[in-house]
Amino acid sequence: MKHLLNNLSEEEKNSIREQHTGGMLVNNSRFNTLLENKLGNVKPLVENDNEYESRIINKLKHPGSEIMMVGHDYTLIKVEGTGEEQRKAVEWFGGYYKWTDGESHWEESIPNKRFGLRLLVNGPIFFIFPNDDNGDVGLVTGLPSERYLIQFEDRRFVDRLDKKFDVVRRFNGDFAEFKDILKEYLYPSEPTLDNELDEDTSWMDEL
Repeated sequence: MKHLLNNLSEEEKNSIREQHTGGMLVNNSRFNTLLENKLGNVKPLVENDNEYESRIINKLKHPGSEIMMVGHDYTLIKVEGTGEEQRKAVEWFGGYYKWTDGESHWEESIPNKRFGLRLLVNGPIFFIFPNDDNGDVGLVTGLPSERYLIQFEDRRFVDRLDKKFDVVRRFNGDFAEFKDILKEYLYPSEPTLDNELDEDTSWMDEL
């Protein structure tokens, strides 16, 4: 290499030194453009909408139940009827009352006690689960520990620990996307419970 440089003029030598010491700005934009055109912009691997919905459905489906809607953050499930499949579905979604293992504290989920059927006689039971369990799942079912049970006819709106949740806040917030699909229950054309609007239905006016 040294003997080649001897044949160069001082100006040519200085030009080469400048490129190696940062004295000259080398424009590599065309190279970057070519690289991006060949390789494309690398994007994170994400599921498309169909794959995402299928994964949620496969995790939450159970005989005797119907997945009504996979929402943005939560999924709505309906159990209607008074057969054995419906009883088992209610017990499953409640995690068989194993609340100390991250399941629910709903008496309807106690195995073989038929408490779920008693509630189903009056109307369907709805369950709401988060789409992302954040690693917090029941040890028995593997379903998200966060879960909600709703039964409109009996005014039963409870979280996993059987504590009544704020219906207005939830359905104006996290559960707002379920309003339309549940409108016949949230906004009944006629009052239920012996056709009398009691104080427990006042929340309907705020939805």
